[in-house]
Amino acid sequence: MPSISGQTLLVIGGTSGIGFGVAKLALSEGMRVAIASSNPERVAKAVERLKESSPDGTTMVHGYTVDLSQPDMESRLQKLLIDVTATYGGDDSPELLDHLVFTAGGPIEHRPTSDIDLEFIHKCGQVRFAAPLLIGKLASQFFKPHWKSSITFTSGKVAEKPLPLYTVFAAYAAGLSGATRNLALDLKPIRVNQVNPGAVITELWGKGAEDRIEAAARKALLGKLGTPEETAEAYIYLMRDTTATGVFINNSGGELLL
Repeated sequence: MPSISGQTLLVIGGTSGIGFGVAKLALSEGMRVAIASSNPERVAKAVERLKESSPDGTTMVHGYTVDLSQPDMESRLQKLLIDVTATYGGDDSPELLDHLVFTAGGPIEHRPTSDIDLEFIHKCGQVRFAAPLLIGKLASQFFKPHWKSSITFTSGKVAEKPLPLYTVFAAYAAGLSGATRNLALDLKPIRVNQVNPGAVITELWGKGAEDRIEAAARKALLGKLGTPEETAEAYIYLMRDTTATGVFINNSGGELLL
């Protein structure tokens, strides 16, 4: 499979969990990695951790702050992409990106359908749904127009398997799947794909979650939950496989079978 060494990758949501796992694995593949998230302190700490994990990390990883929860999200995304491409190529001749991985989203708030209102609907979709669409809008300006280039979004099993209290998130998850396929058509030759993880052990479980994680593992088909390192492999594969576009990887540990 083609090498991705030397290619540039931006991970939005790259300071923790799956996004951090993708950034770390990409560095080990010889990629140049930029990570972005909303908290500048977490970005700085994540960059230091990534540098420590890679002998060449001092020159191959950069961090940026972007808050996608604000009404001017599109201009914030555009500024991020301008800054990242300028870092690698300079202000006068920015170097276009090879890949982008989007894992941003934050904690999910469960709410009965009877308690849903318009504000909640908008809030749930701001980052998880609207941001990927706007990334698609901006892609032609900031990505190399080649089939080696790719964008990979992140959804979850709720796109295919309903769960109690997840009605709004299920709607956005299904919508993102449709958007991924359509963007693969609209943005060609840039490839657009999606990873749908199952339960993964990340910081989103919160402190003191050991008992809940163990209980979830006992119910899982394989008797275990996924790790960010395992899940990250799916994103690396989609960057490597230059025939993959409009593709979904469901690395959910068999959760869809239960």
